[in-house]
Parts: sequence; structure tokens; C-alpha cells
Amino acid sequence: SKIPGSYHFAFDENHAVESAKGIIRLAIETFKERKGNACDIPQVKSKVVAGFSLEAILELFASINPEKPISVLTDAIEAGELAGVALFAGCNNLEAVHDHAHITIAKELAKANVLMVGTGCSAQALAKAGLLDPASVEEYAGDGLKSFLKRVADANKDKLTDGLPIMFHMGSCVDNCRAHDLHTLMAEEMGVDVPKVPFVATAPEAMSEKAVSIAGALVAMGVPTHVGTLPPIEGSKLTYGIATQIAYDVYGGYFIFETNPEVAAEKLVAALDYRTWKLGIHRNMAAKYETKLCENY
Repeated sequence: SKIPGSYHFAFDENHAVESAKGIIRLAIETFKERKGNACDIPQVKSKVVAGFSLEAILELFASINPEKPISVLTDAIEAGELAGVALFAGCNNLEAVHDHAHITIAKELAKANVLMVGTGCSAQALAKAGLLDPASVEEYAGDGLKSFLKRVADANKDKLTDGLPIMFHMGSCVDNCRAHDLHTLMAEEMGVDVPKVPFVATAPEAMSEKAVSIAGALVAMGVPTHVGTLPPIEGSKLTYGIATQIAYDVYGGYFIFETNPEVAAEKLVAALDYRTWKLGIHRNMAAKYETKLCENY
């Protein structure tokens, strides 16, 4: 089987009828096994704090710095409190265990002090797992992320009743443009081009056509973009090389194809660490030689 825990029936011109009969026989036998059994619907409810448009996020930051709200985030990154920002996007995919990769990567990034924003099905996966409940911060967040979220929450006690969650839910799939705008604001505040910003993205279970456009736009914006399900491009060394290597030379962003969520999280953190290190080197050199900060990646 190509999908964990499932049967695989290949369809082609020579075996279509045989495969169809096999599926029907399997369905009949499986029905006998489950007939009369109660459907297991987990009686679990998770609290969700959502509604983080870009304007709402900036309003929260403005309680700390009214003049430059976005600097609250960029200063935390430059001070080493946060490792950077990660966007969670994309769908669920039958090639993966439902929600597992979304949740695993989120927990690993939270531990590594990465501020997460999310959209669509990915944010929904974390909501079901209780990761959009402010109470999850204490359990999963690293010390830096914990400190950052507490500071912002304390500055907004008049607006928040339960604190801030481990991820900011920015809306549906079509609202990924909000994350693009956040990324751009960070670049403007840092005084660099967008590919130098410690900002990554992940689509742990990418499936639909729109996921291709979302990921392509992120790469073009200079964002290292993880895809957790392998698209059919490995057959061409040229195509695979363009997506994973040449794209970096052209845009600053590139694709990370990795099906193991733990390894994917490590690669995303490494991409953030590299950008933070590189940005720090450029800042130190600009200060040492009293020159303008190198903006290009």
C-alpha cells in the first residue's frame, strides 16, 4: 500500500475489472466485521482562540509599541527570544495519517520558539488537537515563545480573556495573503529584502491544486517552503533541482520535500537559524565598517 494502514488496488486497462471486484469483495467482508458496532466518535472538545487578521495582530503588538507595532515581533527575533515565524497552510491528504504531520511539526516548532501563524485545514488540525487553546502554551512552547506570548497577552488584558494561543489562526486558505503581508512588514522593519527574513512555511499534507499556487507564491516571495507529501517531480532531475535548489538562487525561497514530520521540523528550524545567523553577520559588519546594512539576500 502507498498509504499507511490501507489496501492498494492498482487500476489500469488490463486489471480494472479485477481491481473493482476486489474492492467490492473487501467492502462486503469489512462491512460484516463492523456491522452492529457503535461508531467511535471521540467525545473531545477543544477550546479555540482564533480571528487573528493582520490588523488584529498589529493591534495586539501596538499595546507594547504604538509607533511601530511590527517591531515587537522583529525585535524579539533579533534578540533571540524567537527563532522566527512559520506559516502553516495546506490541506489534509489521504497519503498521510490524518492531522499527524500538522500536529507533530507544530509541537516541534513551538518547542524551538517559533511563532506560528496558520490558515485553512492546517489551522483546523491544530484547533482539533487543542493547540489553539491558550492553555497549550505552557505544555508545548519553549521558554522564548512562552515569554513572548505572555508579554503580548499581559499588554492586552483588557482585550483578551484567556491569553494567546500557540498559533495565530489567520483565516481560510484564501487568506494566506495576510501571512504574505506580515512577512513584508517584517522585511520593511528589518530593512532587508523579503528572502532575508527568518520566515518559513509548511504544508504538511498538501493535496489540492490551490496548494500548488500557495506554495509557489511563497517560494517566489523568498520563503523556504516545506511540502509533506511528495509531488510527482522526482522523475526529472532538472525539475526537482529547480524546485529545491535553483529556486533559491532566483527567489531566495525554495521547496523542502520531506514526508517525515520530525525531520521536516528540523529542516524548518535550520532554515530559520541560517537566516537569523546571516542577518546577524550582516548587521555586525554594517556596524563594524559603518556602512549601510546589506539588503539583498
